[in-house]
Amino acid sequence: MHDEPEALHGDEPEEPELRRYTLREANELLVEARPVLAKLRRIWLEADPDRQAFERAQESDAGAVDVSLAHQRLIAGLWDVQPLVAWLRARDILLRDPATGLIDFLSEIDGEDCYLCWRLGEEDIGFWHGTDEGFDHRKPLPGV
Repeated sequence: MHDEPEALHGDEPEEPELRRYTLREANELLVEARPVLAKLRRIWLEADPDRQAFERAQESDAGAVDVSLAHQRLIAGLWDVQPLVAWLRARDILLRDPATGLIDFLSEIDGEDCYLCWRLGEEDIGFWHGTDEGFDHRKPLPGV
């Protein structure tokens, strides 16, 4: 029978294609994205003690119950992150680092795919990097 899911046959479902943004469109969306990212960052940083406690519990001789309780505290602390991440995903904005509010927008420069790179604290989008690169390789946008 061939009723098995395709993934069992080695065929991975294709990821949906991301929207490509112009610089203008991405900058306009920052008006809405800033408060979302600020709230996300606050929640993420406030959960840091719970994240550290969970990591310590996993690395220690703590029993399964203690590890589970630490995990539950972490999940509770991050509960409000999910709708914020969903807001970003619905707009094809790639969250790279919740602690700094670092995001990317898929775009195109000179006919090549790239990411427009922005993080909280920056006025407008002024940097980009290749799709196989990250923050450490970002470059000033041409003409900016």
